[in-house]
Amino acid sequence: IDLEDCPVVVTWFTNQKNKQSVVHSHPYHEIILPISGSNVLYSFQGSLYTLHPGEMVFFPAEIYHSGRYTITNTVSDRLVIQITTEFWDQTIRQAGIADPSWQNSIVILNGESASMWDLRGLFERMAQVPYVRKSYQRTMLGCELMELQLFINQLVEEQHTQAPTSTSLLISKAVEYIREHYTDPALTAASLAESTFPSREHLSRSFKKY
Repeated sequence: IDLEDCPVVVTWFTNQKNKQSVVHSHPYHEIILPISGSNVLYSFQGSLYTLHPGEMVFFPAEIYHSGRYTITNTVSDRLVIQITTEFWDQTIRQAGIADPSWQNSIVILNGESASMWDLRGLFERMAQVPYVRKSYQRTMLGCELMELQLFINQLVEEQHTQAPTSTSLLISKAVEYIREHYTDPALTAASLAESTFPSREHLSRSFKKY
């Protein structure tokens, strides 16, 4: 999504088939709010989490993750918000909560909190900003993003967050090893197993599970 003309982009995505994204990262922050029709199995840093409709996940920039969508209805709908790091940092300083620790890791808000604060409504208001005067847009987006940051900060402090449903220290260790050595032509499943797992077979079974 092009963030050159606007520092915040809100997009509505619809999937009609089961789909899995590749493991990826991006230079901007990303927020995902599933609306209906699908649970999303996210994997990141050796952890798994099933994100249900109504819950919200925040991915900080440069964090590797992937998602698998399992359609439970005719289609799967979700809102995706992408925010440049420059605009995020500027706004969070203006909010008076500069450099909170939660912004450096994945945050998952439970459905009750996301609904109580009407985060879907906030995201939909953000999506309307391109239709107001150009001179107003950045200020309006800044106010709405600041509102979101303050909500997340309060909800994290009050522990209205969800932990991953499943975590594997072995997988986390293996993923970290791959990141450090992915340009090494000698990197193989066997060499990875030697560094992190009792056997290549155990490595294979663990990766299939996670």
